[in-house]
Amino acid sequence: MFTVRVRDVMTAPAVTVAPDTPFKEVVDLMLRRGIGAMPVVDATGAVLGIISDADLIARPAHGGRRRGMQTAAGIMSAPAECVQLDDTVRDVARRMLESRRKHFPVLDGSRRPVGVVSRRDLLRMFDRGDAELAAEVSDALAEDEVLTGHDLTVAARDGVVTIEGTVRRADDIAYVRRLAWMVPCVVDVACHLTITDATADDGDADSRPAADLDEPTTRRIVVGVDGSAASGRAFRWAVAQARAWRAEVEAVHAWTIPDMGADPLAQALADPEELEVQARRELGLVVDGADDAERDAPVFRTLVRDDPVNAILEAAKDADLLVMGSRGLGVDGEADLGPVGARVIREARCPVVVVPAG
Repeated sequence: MFTVRVRDVMTAPAVTVAPDTPFKEVVDLMLRRGIGAMPVVDATGAVLGIISDADLIARPAHGGRRRGMQTAAGIMSAPAECVQLDDTVRDVARRMLESRRKHFPVLDGSRRPVGVVSRRDLLRMFDRGDAELAAEVSDALAEDEVLTGHDLTVAARDGVVTIEGTVRRADDIAYVRRLAWMVPCVVDVACHLTITDATADDGDADSRPAADLDEPTTRRIVVGVDGSAASGRAFRWAVAQARAWRAEVEAVHAWTIPDMGADPLAQALADPEELEVQARRELGLVVDGADDAERDAPVFRTLVRDDPVNAILEAAKDADLLVMGSRGLGVDGEADLGPVGARVIREARCPVVVVPAG
């Protein structure tokens, strides 16, 4: 319910061209099909690059000063940054902003293009009726076990969701707001809630408008992720704890270019773009690989090119809890955390939980 994936919004099927397709044919095809970008593929169907409308207007803009633009191979932007069918729209939107790109080819499991996702495709998510949006938010709140017994009503206007009713605890306000934000197409959330405190000494409920209280700060749980089974267990534990705390989870995965030794050729083979793609895939294996029931707490992803210890400590600087996974028992009978986990535990400024193997 909470996760919209690229397969749900992309433009499909992918319209592709070969590297030797003439410039005029590329223009004609793009105009006839009403599309803004096309992958360029080789004879096996593998993506070599992508041609966008911006690439096409570069030819008249530069005139004869740019050579090799008579065919698709000379026009395309390469290499093309690609996304997968099951990548989340939230993650793809973040990548579009970071890379300043408007189109990504979408690849299937065999890494062949099956569609293209654009900024316009992402915007279509917000073209939904208010009644449909309110119903989906209402269902999300009603189905959440943490909110069982709460009395909540939901309305929406122009994508802005308004939630009224009562909750039992002040912490529930941030939790309700976060659940509503997780529903796709929500523009903003306004909570007009009354807190019913059932812990009064006389046993009577003490109702107070939420506006009279400072909104509680949502707790943060940071979990180190590297694609391993150990980090998968740590992630699932962190999400379960987030439900109990009504907290949010930040999954952090750091990557660096490995030291290939003094050989310049070996170092050159360490392609940063490929390493980043692999790191993003490893992060997705853990976060997207969890069952839907294990991802119903707010989860955010952080992919950073940095030393893993520095990246995790920086992310956990203001966290309420840091979670790491153990790979088993070492020779001394203690949990085997590896060099990264051992340093993180020594230097972390917040409490650290180590999730054991098995």
